[in-house]
Amino acid sequence: MRKGLKQFGFFAVLAAVIIVIFFHSVSFVSAAWVAKIIDFTSGAGQYSSIAVDSNGKVHISEYSSVGLRYCNNTASNGAWSCANVSGSGSGTAGQYSSIAVDSNGKVHISEAYTTINQDLRYCNNTASSGAWSCATIDDSSGYLGSYTSIAIDSNNKVHISEYNATGNGLRYCNNTASNGAWSCALIDTRSTQSLRAYSAIALN
Repeated sequence: MRKGLKQFGFFAVLAAVIIVIFFHSVSFVSAAWVAKIIDFTSGAGQYSSIAVDSNGKVHISEYSSVGLRYCNNTASNGAWSCANVSGSGSGTAGQYSSIAVDSNGKVHISEAYTTINQDLRYCNNTASSGAWSCATIDDSSGYLGSYTSIAIDSNNKVHISEYNATGNGLRYCNNTASNGAWSCALIDTRSTQSLRAYSAIALN
């Protein structure tokens, strides 16, 4: 009798495992990728970056022929909306963009801005009106702002990594000072370029 119960218990567990595996398999198979064009602006979609806010809404920065653009699906019906953030003007804006959303749902974007030289620029919509504001935060010697990456800490302070293509170095910028002033520093000048380019930043 005990042997029969043990066998029954074994097969019951085995059946449960098979059911769980089958369920996950069906769930995986039923999931499908959906591709959708959300911005028809000329040249749109280059140097894109994506972030998801606490409500599961999607935010995207991108480069187009008119400069840096921002898209989101935060409308109640989930419709996509795109707008210019910073125009190219006398230079080129929006390349190497990176995007992050803070705890208040405000959006922060780092980008390269090129005229004669290339600088690192930072944009946000933290104003009460939601209007965008952009400012150059690193214009020291060199071709700055390549391969930017942005992160927001628990105090909504901004941290950005970038590559200086002329000075061959990895740079780091933040606005953690009590007055919100930006500070940038060279943090890596190793001889191998691949150790410094294509930066990515994260906070612990």
